[in-house]
Amino acid sequence: MGNEKMKERVKTVALASAPLVCAMLCLFFWKIYDNKVTLIVPPCLAWTLLHRYCPGCGGTRAVRYLVCGDLVSSLRCHPAPVLGVIILLLWWTELILKRFGKEKKIIPRNGWFWYSVLGMFLLWCVLRNFIPALAPIPLA
Repeated sequence: MGNEKMKERVKTVALASAPLVCAMLCLFFWKIYDNKVTLIVPPCLAWTLLHRYCPGCGGTRAVRYLVCGDLVSSLRCHPAPVLGVIILLLWWTELILKRFGKEKKIIPRNGWFWYSVLGMFLLWCVLRNFIPALAPIPLA
C-alpha cells in the first residue's frame, strides 16, 4: 500500500513540475541555437517561387521569438506556436485539476469550436498575403 502512495506522489510531482522543465529546456535551446537556427533552415519554396507566404511561413521565427519571451513578435510571425502553448497549458491545468480530484474540462471538446479555429487559421493564411501588417517579420 505504501508503494502505491509513493507512485502517486511521484506522478503528481512530475506533472506539477512539467512547465518548469519545459521552461528550462527552452532557455537551454535559446542559449545554444539563438541565431543559428535560421541559418540551417532552408528558405521557403513557396516564397522563393511564388512570392506568397505558405501556411508555415514564419513558424521558425515565431518559435524563436516565443522561446526568447517576445510574445508580440511571435504572434506577428505565426500564431500557431503561441496557440499551441496556450492549449498545452490549458491541457496541463486540466490534468492537474483531475489529479487533485476536480475533473473540469477547460478546452472545448465540440467540433464546431475546432472547425472555427481551423477556418480562422486558413483565412489568416490567405489574408497575410494581401495585408502587409499580417506578414511575418522579415529576417534580419
